Amino acid sequence: MALKAAAAALRTFPETATAFAYGSGAFPQPGYSSQPMVDLLFVVDDAKSWHAENVRLNPRHYSGLRVLGPGAIQCVQELGCGAFYNPFVTIDGLQYKYGVASTARVLADLEAWETLFFAGRLHKPVAFLQGPSPALQMAIARNHDFALTVAALALCPASEVPLAELFEAVARISYTGDVRFALGAENPAKVSNIVRG
Repeated sequence: MALKAAAAALRTFPETATAFAYGSGAFPQPGYSSQPMVDLLFVVDDAKSWHAENVRLNPRHYSGLRVLGPGAIQCVQELGCGAFYNPFVTIDGLQYKYGVASTARVLADLEAWETLFFAGRLHKPVAFLQGPSPALQMAIARNHDFALTVAALALCPASEVPLAELFEAVARISYTGDVRFALGAENPAKVSNIVRG
């Protein structure tokens, strides 16, 4: 149901090169008693133009930063991992958190694991609502190969590894060093829930 609603929600946004849903709101996982927020990521070729159009269409999605214009939003987007998120957006009764990232930044992370933000997200299940382009598809496939190699090396001493354990090792890559786990702000069973979900 959430994925159908997310696909329908795309009509309220400017055109994207690629859009996908991810996380526990898109893929049910054990331990949630209510519908979690649906996470979306929009990959766009021209972030400044995209934000300009989205501020026009959806001004309430943005904080006060919108008054500084799309150039300022794009600058903030390029800080850190390269994504700008608008959380707590309700569309047709469902709550979303959506991020916007440039195609170039996503491709760079998939190829070189610069931050592991996009590459790590794409190690786990996602539902493409639009796209991906052939170039992004190839980069995602190489990213999956890299992740399987790293996971296999991490599990190296074992001669036989159950498939679930290999999948957990792949999903765990992007959570290594995640401070949310150290602070108790993340479900300690998140990785196994992703694999079992």
